Amino acid sequence: MFKLVRAPLLICLLLSVAFPVFASDDEEQAKPTAQYVRLKPAFVANYGGSGRLRYVKVDVSLRVLSDLSADLIRMHMAPVRHVVVSLLSDQVEERVVTSVGKEEVRKKALEEINLFFKAETKEEDVVDDVLFNSFVVQQ
Repeated sequence: MFKLVRAPLLICLLLSVAFPVFASDDEEQAKPTAQYVRLKPAFVANYGGSGRLRYVKVDVSLRVLSDLSADLIRMHMAPVRHVVVSLLSDQVEERVVTSVGKEEVRKKALEEINLFFKAETKEEDVVDDVLFNSFVVQQ
């Protein structure tokens, strides 16, 4: 008789443990997943104003959290690239040679790209983050 009582108890215990696992899977599916849109080819821009030519070469990826955002970037690739090239060209040497300066450029790129999308498509925060995969400076 003890075996008959233990089997249903074991089944109930297993079902109660399994149910929260399934619920957490649904919650994870509801969370947005990050996608990365690489802006190819890498950016090459001269910077620093007049005088000797200086170049910066930057490989950029944009992190987005939805398929819509990824599609918007692909649809508006030319103006997005223009925003980044203009930003890089406006830099001074002191900013592009330090890690603090590069971080400022990265944050400014994120801000300006999102401002473009807000003005063009009325969508806010299309880009979640800007990532520099490489940042090479020729002085």
